[in-house]
Amino acid sequence: MNQATNNHRGSHRGALTPSRWLLALWVAVASMPLHSCFTGVESTPRITDADLRASRHQERPEMTYLAGIGPEAPATWSKGKSWTVTDARSERVFGTDLRGQEITLADISEAISITGLPEAVISFDSPKGRVSYRTDISADSLMKRRSLNIPYAVENSLIESVRAAMAGKTYYVTTSLWADDSGNSMRGLKYIPVEVVDVGAGRGVYPLSLLLSYAIPVEGVKGTPGLSRSDDSNHRFFFLSMAQPGVAEGTTHAFHDLFSLTDPRKRYPKVSDASWSNIMSGRVSEGMTRDECRLALGVPDEIKRMPAYEGMREIWTYAEGRRLVFSDGLLISAYR
Repeated sequence: MNQATNNHRGSHRGALTPSRWLLALWVAVASMPLHSCFTGVESTPRITDADLRASRHQERPEMTYLAGIGPEAPATWSKGKSWTVTDARSERVFGTDLRGQEITLADISEAISITGLPEAVISFDSPKGRVSYRTDISADSLMKRRSLNIPYAVENSLIESVRAAMAGKTYYVTTSLWADDSGNSMRGLKYIPVEVVDVGAGRGVYPLSLLLSYAIPVEGVKGTPGLSRSDDSNHRFFFLSMAQPGVAEGTTHAFHDLFSLTDPRKRYPKVSDASWSNIMSGRVSEGMTRDECRLALGVPDEIKRMPAYEGMREIWTYAEGRRLVFSDGLLISAYR
């Protein structure tokens, strides 16, 4: 056998077959250090509600600020106890639209449900006559409950307790999603001191409505969002909907989602006055850091990263279509 044949066979033995090539590639990739360069677009997993709740619900004083305030146990109810109906959908429960009306406890009886089981029936007196709510549980079970939610209604005793705890006090608002006196949304300010003027019945799924005010002008902020009052030219007013105290799951309107007990500005001493002004107004501008943009607009729904000539680029996408583009951690573009 000649030398050429031997060389051919030797090279054949050393060559990578498709299976050997894939194995070698897998070994090479597996052995790459974690800090190696990205080779294409990388997308982080979508941020879920659970992720947001976990980040919001880290133990803070705001978490327990209204501890001990809640609805009364049915066993303690007495005739005349009152609720305020909060939603027009109350017609589904009571057979008539009682939104904004007060209903009072008349009596609790028991009837047989369509399944043949005993069912507690709660009767109320209302401006439109006697109405009732069938509970789907027995009267005995009802009396053992720590509380009972009457759909589309809030206990007036709960409103009074929250009013006693919050009215006249000052907090720092952490949301810019305000509402007017008709429930229409308006873009407000965040991280400014506000005073609770009053607490009343809420709308829809949120049983509490807070009337708040802030002093104008706000240093470093142009504009004065909110409602004006002829008897007070030094303040602007707005409303926030709040969940029942003690309720954290499934809501972003608990006390600790809406307020801070201390000045948030003091937690970010390295943020410039110009950037903080943008943050309070819910705006972003070129050169702001990722943390500053997060403070201004909140956590994005999606984050993508990709290599670029000048370095690593990061794209944040929000539910309303807003997109932020960062290069090496600084904002270079914002668009919808």
